Amino acid sequence: MLFITMCRAQGIPARWQTGWDLYPKSFDIHDWTEMYIAPYGWVPVDAWAGIYTHRYCTSVSQSERDEMQDFYFGGLEGWRMVANSDHSQKLDPPKQTMRSDDVDFQRGELEWNGGNIYFPKYSYHFDITELKN
Repeated sequence: MLFITMCRAQGIPARWQTGWDLYPKSFDIHDWTEMYIAPYGWVPVDAWAGIYTHRYCTSVSQSERDEMQDFYFGGLEGWRMVANSDHSQKLDPPKQTMRSDDVDFQRGELEWNGGNIYFPKYSYHFDITELKN
């Protein structure tokens, strides 16, 4: 959100994007930024991934870490699944009860006629299948 705010303060259109990192044997919800750069359109920027690779990928050289960090300013690896391209949007159809998360929608929302079902009250299973060409 800070990077989005900084972009917008400089007149650069920016928005929040959220989804999943789906690395083999490891997946989790994750958020990143998209900024609009003409003539390319909406370009992904994952500041966290850039900082992480630069700081923790110590088995490669400094120049390789610099290259990986730069990659995330305009690129994303193929292990992403986008869930939203904005935040705090209304659900369609609307929920009848209070939402579990009114900001993003990476895990979905559940309810029944007795009320909302919050995240810690249910479990889910997520299978990831890599498709080979």
